[in-house]
Amino acid sequence: MDNLIEATMIPKVQVERVVEPILSVFLEDVLTETLKSDTDLSGLIKMICQEFPLKKAENNQSTNIDWLMYNTQRKQLLFVELKTSDTSINSSQNEIYQSVTNDIQNKSGAFLISDLEKLRVASRESGKYQFILEKKVSRFKQEISICRSAKIIYIVPKCIEDKTKKHADKVLSFGGLSKSVPGQFSKEWRIIHEYLSKLDDLTQSSRNLRISNNQNKKTTSSQSKRWQGTLKFEEMVELCQRQGDEVIIGFTGGKEKFANSTLSELKNRLHYKWDYSTNMSGKNRSDWLSGSTVLGLLINHQKYPIKR
Repeated sequence: MDNLIEATMIPKVQVERVVEPILSVFLEDVLTETLKSDTDLSGLIKMICQEFPLKKAENNQSTNIDWLMYNTQRKQLLFVELKTSDTSINSSQNEIYQSVTNDIQNKSGAFLISDLEKLRVASRESGKYQFILEKKVSRFKQEISICRSAKIIYIVPKCIEDKTKKHADKVLSFGGLSKSVPGQFSKEWRIIHEYLSKLDDLTQSSRNLRISNNQNKKTTSSQSKRWQGTLKFEEMVELCQRQGDEVIIGFTGGKEKFANSTLSELKNRLHYKWDYSTNMSGKNRSDWLSGSTVLGLLINHQKYPIKR
């Protein structure tokens, strides 16, 4: 698990494929514990199948949901999807999940089994579909066939929790998962939970910022003493939202100049210098704005839609 955060910095490495099999071992207990007080989703949750194939309506191809699970007390199918990056939300994929859950509510989940049988016939890997039917689905065949309730759950980094809510019935951040689970592997889960929680605040801008700061230190050592780095407008706003008064933003002319600038001018600015608020030595204080000041000016003067 020590290499988990490092893997997020390597192009083409799919961190989800690292996390998914580990999380699968604990997921029944983790979701049961996490949702035990939820008014709509509490209950004993069991795994039906990992990477469950959902047949596309127009052909014999499929889209796989990360986990198909079943709430034994609510008689409810759960479509559980894992995302480990703020750039991995797939709207077309989610439309399929929404369509399938709607069909279950309208006509029961029996079609999930018949669709699997169609995929088995059409596939060159028919044995894999047969395995799912015999070893996974058969244990819940009756429950699936009569089920008319289905929910979508996303497990995502906290930094995209709000953005993902429109796609799911329930969104859980890694840190929001229960820290403890029953059973003999409770100690192992606590360790895994600690590492997974580190994914919560990793965004595309923070990953780029980490590299940008390293480059700044190497190429302009004198500059790195005066400020940490530079950011585009959206990155600057995100940093202020995340860090508040712990960071300061450089803006010549200070509050008055910022307030009198148009939103277009602010967005098109080449870059914004940023630093930590504890590093004011040698700076003209009037030309550096705290993170909360920047957000307040954007809301009150530029009417920029910032969620607080």
